[in-house]
Amino acid sequence: NILLLLVFLAVRAANKGDPRSGKIERRRWLLSFTLFFAVVYVPYYAWRFFFYGYPFPNTFYAKGGGTYYLLRRALRSLKLFTKNVTLPVAGLAALPLLSRRLNSWVLTCYGIIVVRTGFQLWSGGAWIGRFRFLVPALPFTYLLAVTGLHDVAAALLLAARKRRAA
Repeated sequence: NILLLLVFLAVRAANKGDPRSGKIERRRWLLSFTLFFAVVYVPYYAWRFFFYGYPFPNTFYAKGGGTYYLLRRALRSLKLFTKNVTLPVAGLAALPLLSRRLNSWVLTCYGIIVVRTGFQLWSGGAWIGRFRFLVPALPFTYLLAVTGLHDVAAALLLAARKRRAA
């Protein structure tokens, strides 16, 4: 959760206010978003810490992470996941990177994918299989693929209109 918060904050900090209205200042938005997150997350985290007695979830202590063996296992799993699940849309999901304007939600989608993939690599992946650590990134991959298709279709339509007009 904290890593995802950092993704949202980094993307928003790079933005110059609300893209729709242009009136919201960056600092004010960052402060309000951080306060909203804190109001929701801090009580939950405090309860969890006092109930379980540890700052991180049990899986953090049980799995460990960051070892060469786990990285190799995670890379094998990531390769299989990419080949069997995301390969058809991976190229389409990369298309928004070619756009001249990367808006904040596109950057947020890429950030979430990077965080989920990073967790997969650090933890060694799910020992039981089924790619359960990578599946949460799929909706964001599909959103980026649809955005890429839309950008290509819009560019082709614009080119066709220019040819007709000439």
